[in-house]
Order: sequence, then structure tokens, then C-alpha cells
Amino acid sequence: MSENIILNLESSKKAFHKERAAISYEEKFAIVIKLQEIDMEIRGAKYKKEQSYKRVWKFNEVG
Repeated sequence: MSENIILNLESSKKAFHKERAAISYEEKFAIVIKLQEIDMEIRGAKYKKEQSYKRVWKFNEVG
């Protein structure tokens, strides 16, 4: 790889992580909940049978 590409990738990665770090805990929590819902949807009934102890967290946004 060329050195310019590597430097650009590195700076892009740093900017991405800096943006993510600025997100509030409530928003991060909401993202985790949404990802759990998507995971359950994709896995479907088979997932529910095999791992019935797993479920999506309940989260009510306040404010």
C-alpha cells in the first residue's frame, strides 16, 4: 500500500472513533438495543428455541 493511503486510513479511523466517543450513553444504549432487535429478527424462531434465555432488553427513553 502506498504511504498516503495508510495515512489517510489512519486519520479517517481516528476521526470516526472520535465522533463515536462523543455520542451520549443513552444513544449508545439505544444503538445496542436496535442491534439486538436486528439480530433476533435475522436468527428467527430457531434462535428463540435454542437460546430462549436471550432476549432484547427493554428500554424506554426518558426526556
